[in-house]
This record gives sequence, structure tokens and C-alpha cells, in this order.
Amino acid sequence: LDTLAEWQNNWSLSFNTADLKCKVMHIGKDNPQTTYYLNESPLPTTNEEKDLGVWTTNNYEWSTHIDKSVKKARSTTAWIMRSIIDKKKPIMLKLYKSLVRPHIEYCVQLWTPAIRRGNWENIMKLEHCQREYTRQIKGLGELSYRKRLEELGLTTLVERRVRGDLIETFKIFRGITNYGKNMFRSSRSGQKLLFPIGKPSQQQLDFINARVIQYWNKLPNTVKNSDNVDTFKARLEAYKVEMLHTGDQSDSYYWSVSELLLCKINDESRADHIEFLRGNPEVAKHRKICMNS
Repeated sequence: LDTLAEWQNNWSLSFNTADLKCKVMHIGKDNPQTTYYLNESPLPTTNEEKDLGVWTTNNYEWSTHIDKSVKKARSTTAWIMRSIIDKKKPIMLKLYKSLVRPHIEYCVQLWTPAIRRGNWENIMKLEHCQREYTRQIKGLGELSYRKRLEELGLTTLVERRVRGDLIETFKIFRGITNYGKNMFRSSRSGQKLLFPIGKPSQQQLDFINARVIQYWNKLPNTVKNSDNVDTFKARLEAYKVEMLHTGDQSDSYYWSVSELLLCKINDESRADHIEFLRGNPEVAKHRKICMNS
């Protein structure tokens, strides 16, 4: 800070501290909250800041980033629905993948909420973006969310994020990326992941080195030892198809998170709800549901 103060005095170019352009974020509950000065002026503090497109808070909670990402995705969805007249599946699917989904998957390996108690509100917020979009596609509005995903060839967003964690973990272990290897603890064989030493906090459980462990350890070595990313993805999908065919219902499989989420969506009275919407099209329009009739 003294060097910056000297630089601005030498060049007569002052840093903007009045409009929160220069500020301090105190991270951690044990932070001493030191006051920092620039040219004898105290720097203002902040509890959240956007850096490289991600909103970070002083307590490492990601609700702010998730809320803003969901808002962007829903805004883009509204723009698409206003602009596109013929909402057929092929067109709407391409628009969703290219314009909507990237908003809620940017830098997702950093802020993904782990599958645990306390995170389901954020998980459902993110999933609602896909639920809301797909029920506005022509011919799909009356179907359940599960059937809409089958028709479109999509998975739940929560499953995509877990699958993305597995792919990122594979890249790290194979040295495809130049970061992250020190984050993980592995067994002597190198095939199993271990939890970090000590008792992790709730925030630490949300980081990739903790949340991916049960899903990675469930994968067979034939998948983990793939030669490249494309082979890993292909074997991962083949393993999913094989295990679904056997009927194994273990919660440790990465695709099991979809069933956990779908069970939280109440479709028991769906038939009555659809019948009501058919008789009240103005309500269906208000709720952004494309009826088949």
C-alpha cells in the first residue's frame, strides 16, 4: 500500500476509494479486521466482491453468486421466450445449451454446492432454471420433469455438476491441468481419495477435494485409468448404463443424485394440476407452462 501511495503521488493519479473501487475484504471468522490505509485514508471494507466472473464472500458462502447466476439465466430464458415464436424441441434445446445453461455453470467446480443438508435450497434454485425452461418447450409442458429430461436427452443439473467434478478430478490426477494436485489426499495405491486431515468445516465440505470423494471412489479402476478425457467420459457413461441395467441403487454412484433431487419434486397430484391448467389456459400462461393443446 505504501508503494501504491508513492506511485499515485509521483504520477498525480489517485486511486478511487470513495466509490468502493479500492476496498478490503476480511476473510475468516478469526480475522483481526485490521484497518488498512492508503495515503492516510482508511480503505472501505466489503463482504462480497466479483472477481473473474465469480462472486466471492468473506465467509466462502456461494449463495450470492448462485442467486446472481440464476437471475441471469432466468432473464435470458425470458428473452428467448419473448423472441422465439415456434418453440420446437431442436431449436429450444440448442438455445438452452448455448445461452442459458452457461450462466449457471460458469466456473462451477469452484462453487458447486455439495449434496448435503443445508445446500438443497441452492441446489433447487439452480435446477429450477432448467425446469422452468423445459416446461415452456412445445409439446413438453404437460410432462413431468423426469419425462421432459428423457425427451430432451438431458440429465439433471445436479448430476451434470457431479459428473463435471469427476472429469476435473481426472484431469488433475492425470496432470492435464497444472493446478490442484496438492488439494487431494489419496491412498497408497493412488486409486482412492481420502478426506482432508482433521475435522472439516461445512464450507470445506463444499470444496471439490471433499465433495467428490464418495463418487470418485465408487468408480472402477478401468474408468479412473483412462488415457485421456474423451476416453474417461465414454467409459464413465458406459459404466452408468451398465450399473443402471443391473439395478444397483447405491447412493454413492454419481447419477444417484438425480434420483435424490427428483424425489424432492412432488408430482403426486400432477394429473389434477394438468387438468386444471387445460381448463384455465391463462393460469398456464402466467406460470410459463406450454400446454400441448
